[in-house]
Amino acid sequence: MELQADELKVEFEKIGDRFSHKLLIERDGEWSVVLESIEGTDEERWPASPPLQQIVAEPIGKDGRTVLLGVGLSGTGHWSISVDENEAGGLLMDIACRVSGDHGFLGSSWRLGESWNISLLEKQDDRKRLVICSKDGGRSIEIASVHGDVDCSDVDSMKCNTAHSTESAKPNIHTYIMSKPTGRDLYPKPQRWAVRFKIVA
Repeated sequence: MELQADELKVEFEKIGDRFSHKLLIERDGEWSVVLESIEGTDEERWPASPPLQQIVAEPIGKDGRTVLLGVGLSGTGHWSISVDENEAGGLLMDIACRVSGDHGFLGSSWRLGESWNISLLEKQDDRKRLVICSKDGGRSIEIASVHGDVDCSDVDSMKCNTAHSTESAKPNIHTYIMSKPTGRDLYPKPQRWAVRFKIVA
C-alpha cells in the first residue's frame, strides 16, 4: 500500500501483526529510503510507533484523490492515521490515539536513512521543523510539526534532545526522528500529532 505526491512516497508493508512504513524520494528514476518507522512488538503496550493492524486506500473529495487510512489497538490505546497529499506540497501524516486512563509513550519514531543527515532543527511560532539533506548535497526535505511536536536524536553530530529508545532499533544506527503529542489535550480527548514532509531543495 502506498501514496505518492510528486517525488515523495509513503509505502506501508505488513510485517508480523502490524504495518511498518517508509518515506522514500525519487532520484534519477529510483526510489531511495529517507525514513523508516521504528516498530514495537506484540509484547509492548506502548510501542515506539502506532501499531497499525489495518491500512486501506480511500477516495475522498470531489476530485476523488486517494488517502491512506489506518487503525490499530494496543494496551488501552486505539490508534488511527491518515496520510494525504498536503495542500502546500508534499505529504501530511496525521495520527491520533484515544486512551483509557494512564498511558505510556505516545508518538511516531523513524530511523533516518543512511544516505541522509539532519542539517537544521529550529522552532517557528511554537512549532518545530527539521531539515534533512542527502549526504551528496543534492536534495533537502523539511519535516515540520503541524500538530504536536517533532524532535530528533543524533548522537554523532547535532546532539538534539534524546528521542524515545526502543528494543527494535538497530544498534548501529544513531539518528532518530520522532513526532509526538504536546500533552495539552487531556483524557478523554484523543492525543494527536501530525507531521508534514516536503521537498525544499
